[in-house]
Amino acid sequence: MFAPAPFGATPAERLVLACLCWPRDDARRAAIAEAAAGLGDGWGTVLALVRRHRVAPLVLDGVTAADVAPPPALLAEGARATRTALAVAAEAARLGDEMAAQGLAVVVAKGPALSMQLYGMPALREVHDLDLLVAPADFRAALARLMAGDYQQLSGPPLSASERVFDYWREGEKDVMLARRDGRVIVELHHRLVTNPHAMAPMSLADATGAVALAGATLRTLAGADLFAYLVTHGTLHHWFRLKWLADIQAMLAATDAAGIAALVAGADARGAGQAARVALILCHRLFNEPVPPALLTPDRQIARLVRRAERAIAAPDTVATGFGSLRESWRQLSAHGSWRYRHWQLTRRWRDWRLAARLPLPAMLHPLYVPIRAATWTGEKAWNTLRAARARAAAPRG
Repeated sequence: MFAPAPFGATPAERLVLACLCWPRDDARRAAIAEAAAGLGDGWGTVLALVRRHRVAPLVLDGVTAADVAPPPALLAEGARATRTALAVAAEAARLGDEMAAQGLAVVVAKGPALSMQLYGMPALREVHDLDLLVAPADFRAALARLMAGDYQQLSGPPLSASERVFDYWREGEKDVMLARRDGRVIVELHHRLVTNPHAMAPMSLADATGAVALAGATLRTLAGADLFAYLVTHGTLHHWFRLKWLADIQAMLAATDAAGIAALVAGADARGAGQAARVALILCHRLFNEPVPPALLTPDRQIARLVRRAERAIAAPDTVATGFGSLRESWRQLSAHGSWRYRHWQLTRRWRDWRLAARLPLPAMLHPLYVPIRAATWTGEKAWNTLRAARARAAAPRG
């Protein structure tokens, strides 16, 4: 089997990568102009990549800075992304003020806050939702505040569920999704930042030492090594399948010298995210030619495997895995981290169901029993449905 061509082999891919490089400088503009000169009628492919990787604002910024005339479709995509990002920024400021008035501390993760940190503007990083982190003890109060306002809940246990059910749900999930009733903003309300609690050392609100001015408000957010550790963990667990996430890392690295990069990696190591950090650095070096200390570019077998997987994911179409594809995705998730605790949690995740906890109350010390119970009931349901289908076929009149 032939190995796939690396991402960046086509003029459209080179143009997108050049636009994602930061900062705005002569080297960036020259690379964009060179890639655009060889593009020909390939703007349709560029637009498909922009949508696939959610990077419309950065690509539009890049071609404009290089005096390349963008096609109308790219202008429209960039304008749409900008409107969404500004709406999310305004909502982040409003909710931050409202939560503070209720005595609820909230941290804005990624989104327009990260765009301000990396690019100095709230709308250069494409945003699709607003991630808010609150303390686990404040989670239900924050959910109630959102539900009492303009939001309706889309996932997770209802606010009326018992605290015991919420405790069990928190063991297996990191957030609840809510939508503003006018459809303008999606909020993910987090009690932790990553789904699998063993993917990295936990971060609390006390770790949110950064602050950004956004839409007239000052909002708390992650910064420095903690931000880096979170971003590389998030990207590696998702196989870096969106270039937007890798562009975030490149922008951080571009503003950091060699000693600073070593400090970021040391911080990631302390958080249990050192493997993810090295994957991100290798990808930034290969795709963006970002200078990285050579000692950090020598992967072990696991890191090399994760890099290859990420390169395939970046070049793949944006599709939802089904059938055997979903099994492959489950295996990729299982092997994305070397910790046995991570892998054990990942193996049992699909059997964690808060609805079972609502129907069958058990004390916290017996919560592990929910996993085999759910596996058994799922098997029974499948067997019963198969039997019913077989009986229906046998009873059907034969033509």
